[in-house]
Amino acid sequence: MASAALLGIFSWLIAGLLEGPTATEPGCRIRLADAKSQVRVDRLVDGHTLRVVIAPAPDALGEALASTLPAGTRIVEHQRPQGGKELLLTFPWAIRAHRLGRDPEATTLDVTGRDRVAALRERLRVRLPRSVPSDYLAPRFRDAEDLLRAGKLEQARARYQTLAKEYALHSWAELRQGDVAVLDGRLAEACGAYAGILTSLENRSAATVAAMRLQVLGGAAPDAAALSLPEIWERTEQTDGPVGDYIAGELAWLLSTATTPTEIQAALKLGDRRSAHRANHSAARARSERQSLVARAIRMAPTALAVAPTYYRYRGELALHPERSLLRRSVAAAFVELGFVDEATLLTSAMPHTTLHRRPPEARRVADDPDARLQALRFALGAPTVYSSASAPLVTAAGDAALGAALEALAARIERVRQAIVAGAATREGASR
Repeated sequence: MASAALLGIFSWLIAGLLEGPTATEPGCRIRLADAKSQVRVDRLVDGHTLRVVIAPAPDALGEALASTLPAGTRIVEHQRPQGGKELLLTFPWAIRAHRLGRDPEATTLDVTGRDRVAALRERLRVRLPRSVPSDYLAPRFRDAEDLLRAGKLEQARARYQTLAKEYALHSWAELRQGDVAVLDGRLAEACGAYAGILTSLENRSAATVAAMRLQVLGGAAPDAAALSLPEIWERTEQTDGPVGDYIAGELAWLLSTATTPTEIQAALKLGDRRSAHRANHSAARARSERQSLVARAIRMAPTALAVAPTYYRYRGELALHPERSLLRRSVAAAFVELGFVDEATLLTSAMPHTTLHRRPPEARRVADDPDARLQALRFALGAPTVYSSASAPLVTAAGDAALGAALEALAARIERVRQAIVAGAATREGASR
């Protein structure tokens, strides 16, 4: 418990000061119930949500989880008609793996996540065999690419530095130097390289890819050079041939990793455009990514009011969605919260009866009363209650050893900074005398 609390306090500071790949990956351990409870866990298609069914379930479980789960986690608790509870746990990062564990006292759930930086590293490794478009422009670029594919990052970096001296290859070589820095964990250096490409205005195609990398890393380019997602899409549409195909693939991947409501909505609006279809090799893959985004847009909406336009815009797709019953229930709960009686009634009428509670007798007797109808709908939906976690107790596979090493490295860097400040003060004091 103490190690989790320490990591919650210092994780932001460690990420900002330590160099090299992140020592921890996002995750948590959840105590769900005692060992006698029956528990089932499924990962849903949005990639961020676990559906947890518990019977019998502890009282106030959702409220208890809200005080312990990582910051930004959304918890929706439903009472089940068959007894027990159903929880939808939507994490702010993609779920890499989950594992249900039991001991004599409790049933626990370990969840390991993957943030966007880790996803970008994996993406760069996957995309290495296809390389960057400069393979089509200069055969000498392939020597550096071969070194990168072999994992010889320092040698590849030196080769790209040499290639960057040639004007025709400068932007693509700079882009690849940024990619090497990402793979090697030097994220500030990578952001600097990508921002430099945007500022130089030498190569629109390389700048477009650099803008996508900055979107993932959270880096900033000068305002005059920064590109929004719609601007990135416009540039992608204007690029043809192998270079255009490469950039379209990077854009499709970027849109598939959207996590904030703004990014998700932009991804859905841009996803039907030619660039996204051009980048996918199969209709099944495009459909799967689309279904994931639609589910994410509903489950990660910041308010009930934000759910309504998403539903009306994509309800045709929702009718064919593999999780349409669960998503309709989420939308119906949002409509109940907003007081949209008729809309919520229409949605619940299309849901399987086995997923709904029977209306209470008192609600049937006053069915014309809007307040009574809302009460009945809320009861039918299992009295959904939404919680948001504000704390961040992270648990990692490396455990206390990783935490200790990270804190020791952090303490050493702070001590070096302190010594430099003391030495500088002493120097200034001596000069003033």
